Amino acid sequence: MAADLLCMELSSHPALSSEIPVDQRRLETFLDQEDLFMPTYHRQHDAGRLALAEDENRTRMLEAMHRALCPGLEVSRSDVYHLSVNLMDRFLSYENVKSERDLCATSAACTMIGLKILRAREECLSYDYLRSYFDRVPESRIRVCNREIVLGLCACIQT
Repeated sequence: MAADLLCMELSSHPALSSEIPVDQRRLETFLDQEDLFMPTYHRQHDAGRLALAEDENRTRMLEAMHRALCPGLEVSRSDVYHLSVNLMDRFLSYENVKSERDLCATSAACTMIGLKILRAREECLSYDYLRSYFDRVPESRIRVCNREIVLGLCACIQT
């Protein structure tokens, strides 16, 4: 499953890596763990580092994620929203984000990954659509964040 997340943007699919777990039970366990995850990151202002614990930064990203996933009453993706927030919190608990632009890219990538995990067969969001909600962060930066997050989460699943 994780390999599929990396390959969905590619025109051709590379061979699956033996290092990436594809067992469906691992994905179910991962999703159960995500439901229980509580963020533990509370970072201080360091030189050049964004203070992620500031309420306004996190609130702004949560609002952007919600607007992108739930644009109106006719569309309900609350399950995807909750998973996306958990993915963002988990990623930020072990990864340093040094700018607001990187925080936007991380939030957009988590939104896309959450949708791919829960609704891959039903719907997909384009990079242009996501960029409109996340301060026009470059598509290339979202792609890089996608890969970093998926590989980081695969490492968490394997341990």
